[in-house]
Amino acid sequence: MDGGASEMQTRNSRYQGEGTKPLRPTIDRDQLRRNVSERVSASKPQQQQAQEFTYNQQVGQSHAQQVRQATARIGVANENRFAQTSQRVKAKTTKKLSFGKNIFKGAAIILWRPFGGFFGFVKRRYTHLSLKFEQANLFNASLHSLVNSALVIIFIITAAILYRNGQIATIKHDIIEKMGEWSSAAGVNVQEVKLYNRQHTSKAEVLAALNVEIGTPLLSFDVDAARQRIEQIGWVAEAEVQRILPDRLEISIVERDPFAIWQIEGKRYLVDRQGVVVADEILRGYHLLPLIVGKGASGEASGLLNALEERPEIFEYIRALVRVGERRWDLDLTNDVRVLLPAEKPEAMLADLERMIVDQDIFSRGIKLIDFRLNDRVRFEMDEVTANAYFDAKQAALEDIK
Repeated sequence: MDGGASEMQTRNSRYQGEGTKPLRPTIDRDQLRRNVSERVSASKPQQQQAQEFTYNQQVGQSHAQQVRQATARIGVANENRFAQTSQRVKAKTTKKLSFGKNIFKGAAIILWRPFGGFFGFVKRRYTHLSLKFEQANLFNASLHSLVNSALVIIFIITAAILYRNGQIATIKHDIIEKMGEWSSAAGVNVQEVKLYNRQHTSKAEVLAALNVEIGTPLLSFDVDAARQRIEQIGWVAEAEVQRILPDRLEISIVERDPFAIWQIEGKRYLVDRQGVVVADEILRGYHLLPLIVGKGASGEASGLLNALEERPEIFEYIRALVRVGERRWDLDLTNDVRVLLPAEKPEAMLADLERMIVDQDIFSRGIKLIDFRLNDRVRFEMDEVTANAYFDAKQAALEDIK
């Protein structure tokens, strides 16, 4: 059919070239039928091939799905078989281990019975011996304590007997004497004595109390006894005696501070705040100290004097503090006024006396005695001149009334 068309085109082109009009071709129907049949026969294999390709593609897809599904089923089956196999292996292994464990326990029990009995015997013996050892130690400790107590008791009794008989002092003295002899043989003797902090204390009194001579063995010299003797001196409050090797004694003293002048039985002494007699003579510079008079006044005056020092309006009038009957005080003032204080809490009455002096000018009224001994009142006595003037004024007043 394509060949006929090409021939017709060739003829037409030829006729066009010649300038003539082409004739209509004669149609060969048989040839046309053959061409159509050929074309139909030629197209059937292509359609068959396309249909076969489509079928094959569909069949391939369904086959792939079947393969995948089969593969999945095979994998699940394999997993199940593996799990079952693992469980069987685990069960077998557990059974074998349990069997081995039971065998081990049985063997251990069989082997432990003789050894366990032996170890139990050893443990019992060890416990028994330990208890016996502890009992022995307790007994030894008790015995040791008993022996020590007995020795201590014997020592105390012996020391008491020796002390009562004076043997300890004798033994101590003998030891000191022996040490002195050995030290003297070695040249350790007293060659020099030094005294420190002395102001009023007599040097001769200190040396006399020290009771030492040149050449006395230094180590055998009793410094404690020497200290006690030196502290018996009135001016000395504290003393310290030291050995200084190889040949010196050093003495350091602390002197007392005089506080008042104590007058008793017509004699006067310097005393400190504790009432200790410092000196039996009044040294220069101590004449203005307060005067205390009477038996027992030296040891009881410090409290009242301290209270008076805090009240200068009274203290400037004080001439003496007089102890009466060793139980109470009288104040002897410089204006010849005498103040009688009670036995208990005499310091409490000083406030009233100060108020009378400052506020009432009591000393300008001719009073010679003020008595605070009564609890509910204060008693006054006037001097002779004031009393006479008062009596005369009273008589005159009575006559005027008449």
